[in-house]
Amino acid sequence: MPEPEIRLIRMDDRERVVRFFAQMAPDSRSFFNRRNGNLNWALRYFDGTDRQAMRRWVAVEGDEMVGYVFLWDTDTMIPWLGIAVAERMRGRHFGQKLIETAEAWCRSQGKGGILLTTHMANVRAQALYERCGFERLGVYGANNELLYLRRF
Repeated sequence: MPEPEIRLIRMDDRERVVRFFAQMAPDSRSFFNRRNGNLNWALRYFDGTDRQAMRRWVAVEGDEMVGYVFLWDTDTMIPWLGIAVAERMRGRHFGQKLIETAEAWCRSQGKGGILLTTHMANVRAQALYERCGFERLGVYGANNELLYLRRF
C-alpha cells in the first residue's frame, strides 16, 4: 500500500478534518483534543478566524485524513508542535514522518528547534518524541504536561 500523502492543509479539507477528529479513540481525544480544543483551532483555518502564526499539514490516504501535524508561533525561533495520527495508523512509525515534515520546514526557515507538550500518561507519544530526538525538559503549565524540546 502506498504511503499517505503529507501536504499543506487546503480549504477543501474541512470535512476530512471533521471526520479525522471524530474517529479518535477516547484516549487520543483526552490527550490531543480535550474539550474539542484542537478541533476548534483546526476549524478556524477554514472560517478565516485563525490569527496565530501557524503552519498545518495533513496526511491523506484516498479521501481519508490519517494524520495531522501543525506548528504555531511560527514567527518565533522555536515554534510549538502538535501532532495526531489516525487510530489505524498507530504502530507504523507514521508519526515520525509527520514530525519530520514539520522539522524540515522549521530548518528551512532557520528555526532553532521545536517545542511540544504531552500528557504524562501519553507514554506512546513520549516514546515517539524521544525517538525523534526531543529532550524532556520537565513539567510545564497548569495541566502538568511534560515539556519537550528538539534543538537544531
